[in-house]
Amino acid sequence: MDVLRHNHASIDSTETGLGAARSSEAGSAAIAQYQLMITRMFGIAVDILNVARSLESMAFEMQLLARNGVVQAAKVPAGEGRALLALAGILSSYPGTITPEVEGLGAQCKAIARHTAECTNLARRYFQHSKCLLTVLSRQVAHGDEALMTELAALQPTHPEDLARVLESRMLQRADPLVQENLLYLGRQCLETLQKIQELLGQSLPFLALAEDSVGSIKRIGETARYLGLCVGIEAAHLPGQGKTHFANLANGITTTVDGLNQKFQTIRDTIGSGRALLTQLARGEVE
Repeated sequence: MDVLRHNHASIDSTETGLGAARSSEAGSAAIAQYQLMITRMFGIAVDILNVARSLESMAFEMQLLARNGVVQAAKVPAGEGRALLALAGILSSYPGTITPEVEGLGAQCKAIARHTAECTNLARRYFQHSKCLLTVLSRQVAHGDEALMTELAALQPTHPEDLARVLESRMLQRADPLVQENLLYLGRQCLETLQKIQELLGQSLPFLALAEDSVGSIKRIGETARYLGLCVGIEAAHLPGQGKTHFANLANGITTTVDGLNQKFQTIRDTIGSGRALLTQLARGEVE
């Protein structure tokens, strides 16, 4: 009878140990995935920044086209070139209004990249500390602390409130004082790091909203430039020979540049949308 009881106890202990190991592995896997998602967010911020820089390059290209138009319009006889000179002059100023918006967009993207880079470093530290914490907790479970095992199985290690609840558990009070001290130290380190990560991620969300506003402003400026380019084309239709060809090319160049800007806008908006969804998920501690 004692042998049977001993065997049952051994089986229960083994099952408890296996369950604890599985919980620890699942927790570590969730944290590793969370770390990968943060790294992906850093990549998204860099992608947006790269597109922002290409917008600035295209705005400069538009400005060169328009300034060349001013020079050419000045050569047209006054009666025929006055409207073209005015249109080209307005056009040449428009890319300058894009530049502050692009610079603002770049600053917002840099802030997001800076925050997520810091989060990436913190996530590495969190992974190391939390893996150690889960290992020690699993050992406590393996020693027969079934109530702690239930709490450990329900633990979502990317949720600060779950981590805090386990650290405040009465079950830990049964541990050896030195083990308990180590657990609490590790747990507090994990909790502080995780809270800092989610704070930084939450602070990045408004930057994404500002980035989207900047993209909208640049798009509106670009569409106005397209309209002015069309006006140049209409005015140029009345010019003879070389002047007509030159200003038709100017109008086409402006249209082509704005079309290129629009393609970039769609890319950057899609990227911002992906970034917002991912940031929201990360700030909530949710793992794919």
